[in-house]
Amino acid sequence: MARRSSGWGNWLLLAWVTAVVLYGLWRWSRLVFVLALAVAIGILVKVLLNRRERRLRGYWVEYVSPAVVRAGEHEFAIVYHEGSEKLFLYGVERPQPERNLLYIPGDDWDGTVEPWARGRRDLIVDRLKADPIAGRCELAARKPL
Repeated sequence: MARRSSGWGNWLLLAWVTAVVLYGLWRWSRLVFVLALAVAIGILVKVLLNRRERRLRGYWVEYVSPAVVRAGEHEFAIVYHEGSEKLFLYGVERPQPERNLLYIPGDDWDGTVEPWARGRRDLIVDRLKADPIAGRCELAARKPL
């Protein structure tokens, strides 16, 4: 699976592009500049508040689209993060109105997951069910390989 990078280079490029766009808006119309700046500040505040909420809660769930997952055409991934630990779960998109299928280890949970997740299946599955994205998936036990 491709890994997304969020290093300083990406942030500096984003800041530079934002500054160029805002400068262009400033020269074009002061009112449009103020509105665009307010929107940019609102987005930044939302991102920072989401990060803080995840850190305080201690876990978060990330959806990885089929375009990023290097597998079948309609396969996606859900990454369960807890601190610096990650648990990758794979799923399959199904045609509507059926719900997507998310595979989780069944009775062999402790034998297939990382050591930090052993004995915590019920907690992790409950958190996945409560997540807005993973909660829309139908959970299916993955058969042992």
